Amino acid sequence: MIREVTNWIIGEWIDFHIFRPDEKKGISFYISGNPPFQMTTSEKEIKFKQSKEVPVCIGHDRKSQNKKYWLYKDKLYWENDNLEPQDMKLLLDERIEKRNRKLEKLKTNTSIEKEIKREPISDEVKMYVWKRDGGRCVNCGSKTNLEFDHIIPVSMGGSNTARNIQMLCEECNRKKGGDLV
Repeated sequence: MIREVTNWIIGEWIDFHIFRPDEKKGISFYISGNPPFQMTTSEKEIKFKQSKEVPVCIGHDRKSQNKKYWLYKDKLYWENDNLEPQDMKLLLDERIEKRNRKLEKLKTNTSIEKEIKREPISDEVKMYVWKRDGGRCVNCGSKTNLEFDHIIPVSMGGSNTARNIQMLCEECNRKKGGDLV
């Protein structure tokens, strides 16, 4: 299983912890409630540069030891399948591509475009349904405030054919709403 870690902070240590007196300032990775992963600034720069091209393991979960944390393309992931870097790259690239395709699809299919694409019920179908249902609500028999209702709503894949259209009065249609019954 691979999960993206969303609650993590990268930053210079507030009190600038030093590994040894001769080393530079360090970097901490704070992940949720875990103790921070620590590395020198130069180690951080190397790992971040490498992680632009391939996933880089920065360590194991200090509590359970079965999670490995990976940096890849400015995101942090964890997995508990003991994967190798090349396997992580394949899986993460697939996930990133899938997310990009989904975003692209959402950008091109706005709700306004979906509403415009909805076809009106043809006059022939309306006439047929009116005659078939006797100009009355199929639920209560009312002859006032009649509406054409989709038995299977268009949002659930229903069509504009006579088999899927019925006459309902306004009150019965509102009670039915977007349900099938």
